[in-house]
Amino acid sequence: MNAELITAVAIGIGLAASAGFRVFVPMLVAAIAASELMKWITGAAVGGGSAAVVQSGSALTRLTSTKLTAGLGNPVVATAENVAATGTSILALVIPFFILTLFLLLTILIFTVVRRRLRRSHNKNLSA
Repeated sequence: MNAELITAVAIGIGLAASAGFRVFVPMLVAAIAASELMKWITGAAVGGGSAAVVQSGSALTRLTSTKLTAGLGNPVVATAENVAATGTSILALVIPFFILTLFLLLTILIFTVVRRRLRRSHNKNLSA
């Protein structure tokens, strides 16, 4: 671990604690995965807009929960928000590896099918 990564994690945890974990957890996970400055800038620009939309939805959900359950449902809503934030952050890291694996398997399948067809074609030409 280098100093830049430790600093990034510390800043991410501080921001998450001050603004609510569900808003900054995806950006924190992305920051740990990518430490170059350009990736930080892109993550902040894209993540900031996404975080604003998610936070607005969260506020409306809590308002509705408070209205319908007199505040008793808010801990359930908060837990669901945190689970969703963590889950989507993990998926954001896992999906690229899944896509790479899928791409490699598809490439192998295509080469295998093409090779079999070429062998069949070659064998037919030899027997004719």
